[in-house]
Amino acid sequence: MLAAARPLVPADRNEVQSFLAHGGPADAYLLDQLHGGGIADFFGAYEFGSLVGVSVFRRGAISCSARTSGEAVPALVHEMTARGAWGSVVGPDPPCGAVVDMLRGREALRVDRPQRFFAARRGDPLGPGEPRLRPATEADLERLVPLVHAYRVEDGLARRSDPIGAWIREHTAERIRQRHLYVVEHGPEIVFTAAFNFAGPFGAGLGGIYTAPSARGRGLASRGTAEMCRIALSRGSVVTLHVNVTNAPAIAAYRRAGLRPAGMFRLTFR
Repeated sequence: MLAAARPLVPADRNEVQSFLAHGGPADAYLLDQLHGGGIADFFGAYEFGSLVGVSVFRRGAISCSARTSGEAVPALVHEMTARGAWGSVVGPDPPCGAVVDMLRGREALRVDRPQRFFAARRGDPLGPGEPRLRPATEADLERLVPLVHAYRVEDGLARRSDPIGAWIREHTAERIRQRHLYVVEHGPEIVFTAAFNFAGPFGAGLGGIYTAPSARGRGLASRGTAEMCRIALSRGSVVTLHVNVTNAPAIAAYRRAGLRPAGMFRLTFR
């Protein structure tokens, strides 16, 4: 029997939260979205009355629970795409790879790659921290914009010629206002930056971790990441991140910080 999917409603919230809570660190993002944004934009797939898949489709971004069955994916994709155009798929693989395979048309995808997924739980041993790490302020914005641009180009998320300066400025300013962006300075230069893509009682996700070329090779990435993990775990039970499978230096730094492999993610942008 094929699964049947439908938009979820407030009466489904407890069932959905329980389903996601059993998905482990990979479902921390969906729990955060449920907690912060409510059940709207969530979809559930059912077989014989049992929940077998959960997804969220919010502002063009798709993600799915790690517990979503392969049989649930077609029904969820049909329900989500009937409600608007998608722009990204980011989440555990499986099932998000199968979601991308269903969505993929003739157009070339801007980014489509596997990511290593890492996690640390409260109580896990972490590596040495970085005492200079601090929240970014508005005074840092002008120095951060070129650093964030360099990160996006180096990580393959943008081309150097892409006209994204205005978007980076707006996005970075918003993260500063949310107190989600952190930096390390060395003299007049910001040499390290990292952010919380999400953060709350159900966990946190790190992203945008970047060390300036002039400061590499000194362990700053691992110390800064460990310090971000300590901040996250003072507020929630788990901290996660995902990284390009080909980025060996970053993977080594995250391991030294105390993060542990916890599966695979898919990162796809149209």
